[in-house]
Amino acid sequence: MKKLKKLLFICGCFTLGSSVNIAQNVLTLDDAIFIALENSPSIRRSVLNLERSQESLNAQNASLKSKFNLQLSPLQYSKDRRFEDLVSSWNDVESKGSSGALSVPSVQIRG
Repeated sequence: MKKLKKLLFICGCFTLGSSVNIAQNVLTLDDAIFIALENSPSIRRSVLNLERSQESLNAQNASLKSKFNLQLSPLQYSKDRRFEDLVSSWNDVESKGSSGALSVPSVQIRG
């Protein structure tokens, strides 16, 4: 019984020891530099600032594309009464109309 416990203890130690050895990797200089750059707070901040600037530029370009001007005059009406000297009578002159204008500025985006 003691030998069985001892054998199980030794097997357990080897199992734990081998898993620790497996977990350790040899880092090359390139790997170490990559990990350092990936985890650098200043580089992360710079990347986030770059992304924020790019999204701000995208929003500004989108706002330029969606600018337009619409002017409407839905109804214009006028009625004048004029006296004609030649025929000695009054004439009614009615004028009706509507108008509208749509303008879209052209945008040139430089890439």
